[in-house]
Amino acid sequence: MTRWKKQNPDSLILMHAHNRWSMFYTYVLHAAADLDIPVCEREYANHWDGSTDREWIAPAGTKARIYALAYERQAESWARRDAEDLR
Repeated sequence: MTRWKKQNPDSLILMHAHNRWSMFYTYVLHAAADLDIPVCEREYANHWDGSTDREWIAPAGTKARIYALAYERQAESWARRDAEDLR
């Protein structure tokens, strides 16, 4: 069994071949980097349609901290954008 399966990591982002990258996923990856939490990416064949899926995983128990910071960064970005719109 591979190491990531034994350690039961947190799945941060799961992208099926037909999904589009959202800006929030960028906040998630930046938040993990800012928290010095390692994130690994893996690709595998989707058994339903043969397309390639991608998943970003982090050590177990870290997803909540990463997402809390990502939501905070997103809110700050929206506040800056809204402030600029009001000028």
